[in-house]
Amino acid sequence: MRSMMNVGLFAVTLVTWAAYAANDQAAEELARQKESVKANWLKVVGKEANLKETDNLLLVAPLPEEKLDALGASYEKQLAVARKALQIQEPLWKGKLAVYVFPERFQFSSFVRSVEKRRPEVDDLSSSVLSGDLPHVAAGPAPDKGPTAEQSAGYELATALLSRKVRTDLLPGWLVEGFGRATAWRANPTAYASERALVRKLVKVRSARDVWEGRLPAAEATVLRASLVDFLAYGPGAGTFLSLLNGFKPGEGEEMRSFSQAMEYANISPERLDKEWRAWAAR
Repeated sequence: MRSMMNVGLFAVTLVTWAAYAANDQAAEELARQKESVKANWLKVVGKEANLKETDNLLLVAPLPEEKLDALGASYEKQLAVARKALQIQEPLWKGKLAVYVFPERFQFSSFVRSVEKRRPEVDDLSSSVLSGDLPHVAAGPAPDKGPTAEQSAGYELATALLSRKVRTDLLPGWLVEGFGRATAWRANPTAYASERALVRKLVKVRSARDVWEGRLPAAEATVLRASLVDFLAYGPGAGTFLSLLNGFKPGEGEEMRSFSQAMEYANISPERLDKEWRAWAAR
């Protein structure tokens, strides 16, 4: 009996030791990530910035602590909202995701060149790399009256999760863009009340087909794309959203599938989608 008790105690000790070892390793990896994030920021900006650690993120931006806390909380909400809609349960990435919010556009471009080792596109506002030991999202401000760096980083977070479900290069650009903004709408409804109000006016004269066929002026396209994806991912269409995404995956010999083909795969009627979305958005 005593021998069996000793074996049991030994087994418990091994499990406890393994847990401690795993915790120590995770702590060491997180410490290395933090140092890398700080080094990358210093390399690009030339001076240190505040770093905020949240449950899933390492957020770095030149903001006072109170605003950084609020931004971190907002991003965590967006992650939770998108994760639920996409039904993602597995770990999202290794360790924590670094989020770089650059106050100047040239700093974002410099980060893409020096850290991501690629040439930024002229209209790039954000980017993400989810593989490797230091996964990250980075963003800078739009050159005109477009989204702020903080907003762009939030949209990119949602897009990063979307890419875990389906390759975003297989999806139409309006859907990817719309998912980022729609996720922000859901996580921070009061901040986007004016955009929803604009949608209520526009759906009286615009159709869902106008959205997916790209027949909209830029000022209208941004909010209507977000609204249609909001309906599909978070509203009445949520039950078929994952099926819709799967509908974009090409079959053998195919390169890309259209939105119409994806709707057919998910058994979504274009006419019914238009009618129900416009009625829902108008409310």
